[in-house]
Amino acid sequence: MRPGPITGARGAQMSFTRQRTNKELLKIRWQYPKSLEFENKGERTRAVARMIALTRDEALAKVAEGDARPLLIMRECGLCKGTDDALLSRKLGNEKTLLLTRWFRCVKLRPNVLEKNHTYHNLFGGKNPPHLFLCMADGSNMIPLDGQQGQSSLWKDMVRVLGKAYAKDPNKAVKAIFRLMARYDYLYSRENGLREQIEAEIEARGPRSPKVKRLRAKLAKLEKQREKTKAEQDKASNLELRTD
Repeated sequence: MRPGPITGARGAQMSFTRQRTNKELLKIRWQYPKSLEFENKGERTRAVARMIALTRDEALAKVAEGDARPLLIMRECGLCKGTDDALLSRKLGNEKTLLLTRWFRCVKLRPNVLEKNHTYHNLFGGKNPPHLFLCMADGSNMIPLDGQQGQSSLWKDMVRVLGKAYAKDPNKAVKAIFRLMARYDYLYSRENGLREQIEAEIEARGPRSPKVKRLRAKLAKLEKQREKTKAEQDKASNLELRTD
């Protein structure tokens, strides 16, 4: 995730740093499928490993691995290798993009995918292959992207694919999760403050201090609020994949 201001659900910029739980929410769970190597006989009859490009349908099935979620497939290039630059903005906050990726199976392929014999070459075939693309798990409704797409158009494309794959509105889910993230940050800050007070009180008056008991009771309440928030997050995140 790039540094800089963070953009909220309505585009407002927020300068604070997200706390631990929210950082986990904002991770892209990239999958890195391995290339397939096949043995053939070389000139001296010894086995030589080499790659053979799968058909597009075979390659899609291989990277999907039975996951029914829509696909976000990105290839790295020489300039963006080791980064998510083709997906994320350098100038704007990326929280909405990062949250939307949670409903995709995100696959990243190395730059050599453009080599004609690469296992997954046919995912990026043609004279002007996209830098990344979105599609349904079966490869339908493909939306190619060049890596220079604007943020608002990217969100629109992501939501369009998600709308075909899921029964519930991803935009509503994102807004709900943003609200829960604000609560997570508040709870994390309050919990840290209480733990510091508990440590200070124990150091000053010992673990049997009545104040320690009161502070621990407040901490327990916050932990219950965190559990409730997690349950709300799980409910908001369940968009329900369509089966029709």
